[in-house]
Amino acid sequence: MTPSPNPVPQRTVPAIEDVIAPPMPLLRQRIGLLPNDTTRDPDITQAWQIACAWAETYLNRFLRDGAYVEIFTHAWGVASVSLCAYPPTIIESITDENSVAVGDYHVDAETGLIYFDGRRGFHQLRVGYTVEVPDEPALTLALSALFSVTWSQTFDVGSTAAAGLVKATSIDGMRVEYDTGSALSIAASAGGIPAQIAFALNPFARLWA
Repeated sequence: MTPSPNPVPQRTVPAIEDVIAPPMPLLRQRIGLLPNDTTRDPDITQAWQIACAWAETYLNRFLRDGAYVEIFTHAWGVASVSLCAYPPTIIESITDENSVAVGDYHVDAETGLIYFDGRRGFHQLRVGYTVEVPDEPALTLALSALFSVTWSQTFDVGSTAAAGLVKATSIDGMRVEYDTGSALSIAASAGGIPAQIAFALNPFARLWA
């Protein structure tokens, strides 16, 4: 990931429980259960939240519904700022250090970038906004694949995976071995996320202006 040219903000973000809702029937099938078998739902939910938190770290972007506040300090000479969540559905307020509303800006909801009309300078810039993560099939599938990795490491170590699932073999943080029936095969990427999962996640990464 490219380092941010923006000031690092203080943040108030929703809890991990507010991440994208898990697609339970799909996740149950991924661990070998019937779509309506709820016996492992608490564990599935926990593994899903771990997978989402892992993806958030890799993407440098939160994937949680709810209200956010970011305070950018010493934002001198900036033409834009990059918000930490995807996507900013509603901008509630943008104010300076004196609580004066800041105008003349444009929001790119897809990238999470706020563009100002010309370079601006703020001792503090406070942005309050609301996020509602969309039902994005590509993102859900990528997170579901990452769920299989977290499941194998946290709840199913030592088991034999069905074709297409992650085998619970030794994992050193940079390498994950899949069952031979998996289309993902053996792969690795930055942060220990399998390369093909990382490739699927990349379109949702946080961008800098």
